[in-house]
Amino acid sequence: MSELSDHFSSECLRCPCGCGFGEQLGEVDVKLLIVLEGMRRARGADLPVEFCCRCDGWPIDDCPEAMPSHRRGYAAHVPFLDEMDYWKIAWAAREAGALGIWVHPHFLHVDVDRLPQRPKLGWGRP
Repeated sequence: MSELSDHFSSECLRCPCGCGFGEQLGEVDVKLLIVLEGMRRARGADLPVEFCCRCDGWPIDDCPEAMPSHRRGYAAHVPFLDEMDYWKIAWAAREAGALGIWVHPHFLHVDVDRLPQRPKLGWGRP
């Protein structure tokens, strides 16, 4: 396990299939790490990350439109926890440089990807 930033390690950001994608600095975009650190600061406590990196062999069933961003280490999903103030951490993500912020029924998707098929910054429910 390697530390990718002050509070996020490869253990919580790497692909869950065990292929190793996301274990090295550079495989997770530095801008995404800055966004996650900003969200953590806004929360004032640890920020759980459901997943970040995904390889082609481990697709995302509940958010297929985000798969290209996860394949490049540009996106993360933060699960909803009862005590979290989602709008506060979503705003913190925006302030830290997130280009995509999407509220899903069970998680918050944040990314730093400049996908051509959507606005550079967006709030919404896909």
